[in-house]
Amino acid sequence: MKKNNILVIGRDPKTLQGVVEMLKENGYDAQGESIDEQALEIFNKYHFDGVLLGGGVGPQSREILIPAFIKKNPQIKIASGHPWQALDALSKIFSYRQKR
Repeated sequence: MKKNNILVIGRDPKTLQGVVEMLKENGYDAQGESIDEQALEIFNKYHFDGVLLGGGVGPQSREILIPAFIKKNPQIKIASGHPWQALDALSKIFSYRQKR
């Protein structure tokens, strides 16, 4: 089964790393970034199936990031949530739950 490749954007580096590791442990390929400009660069360089925006990513950042992601990939799936909601948020945007 193909693993979904997820770009995780969050503000706290320690929390961000924890979410990325948790996603990997649950069958996702995941990469994290805390700076908007670098997240856009990474998104434009690699293929991602989905983006997970952390709760600390504010409205101004979302107004820039989300349209840029959709412009590059109109089929991109975008979810939002706090760290403890990450797996549920992703399971809602993908039609199946990832398995180890």
